[in-house]
Amino acid sequence: MHQGEGFCGECHNRINVNLVGNMILDLPPKIEKDSIYDISVSITKVSPTIQRGGFELVALKVDANDPTGYSNAGEFIIESGTSVSVRPEDPIDGRQYLAHAPALNFNLDTILTYHAKWKASFINSPEDQVTFYAAGMLANGNDANTGDLPMLRSSNAIVLPVKITQLACKTLGSSQLISWQMEGLEETKSIFLESSKDGSQWSVYKEIDFSVFQKNFESQLPKFTTAKFYRLRTVSYENDVFYSDISICDTKGTLFYPSVFSDRIYSDVDLSDLLITAHTSDGQLIPVTKSENSVQFETNYKGVIIVNYGGTFSRFIRI
Repeated sequence: MHQGEGFCGECHNRINVNLVGNMILDLPPKIEKDSIYDISVSITKVSPTIQRGGFELVALKVDANDPTGYSNAGEFIIESGTSVSVRPEDPIDGRQYLAHAPALNFNLDTILTYHAKWKASFINSPEDQVTFYAAGMLANGNDANTGDLPMLRSSNAIVLPVKITQLACKTLGSSQLISWQMEGLEETKSIFLESSKDGSQWSVYKEIDFSVFQKNFESQLPKFTTAKFYRLRTVSYENDVFYSDISICDTKGTLFYPSVFSDRIYSDVDLSDLLITAHTSDGQLIPVTKSENSVQFETNYKGVIIVNYGGTFSRFIRI
């Protein structure tokens, strides 16, 4: 599959040159750190003797610190009801593989499609070089290694500059306090604060001069100009557009701040009697230590953290 790895064709011979089929990869051409993407691998057949199709997929980045020169670029995520599985990291090279489970039969169809998700967990900078490598198999179902058609495909992905654009809104008497934090703006051309009354129709409230406010900024909006929903829109020099999470500003305000943090999150209310739990975006529980007005997370994990306080969920990013 990848250079230095084994390949299905080493066992399944390709003597039958009359077999016709293909493998089509639907993978992200551009990726951003910690983003999750829908991916799919489709196996198509033309030759009637082909009975089933399968595949294996790995996503690697160039890594000078790894003995093999490559390491995992991210993590595969499996949804229920899909005919795929994730092979745990290889104990020798640490690579994670997505594969058919089981290989599907074509029956009356001429195309088989396997679905999953992929998270760009281990991307650190735009300099990372990421490639998806796939091995596919069109098999005739004779329970032997003859008359099959193995295939190889690869797909490169451009790593976009890391962008963390998070914002929060708090009602303060007759006005609203909008605050945001931003990272990785080297390739950013412009940033806009957008507002909406219903969460569906958006308009630009103001363009942000981020040459002055590189990372943190707060703006107090008079009550007559306020809306219920806010978001940030960033535009790169290549006109790629990114949106922050939507912040809802209501009479309760937000319990915790800031939305992007490095050590702990804080609150203006007493947390002593409040049950608080936290987990990563993929469901891994994170131990927390709670004081009267702050929450500290007992982990080295950096990325999205979901906090549950009294049945209410909020999303934060630890950097």
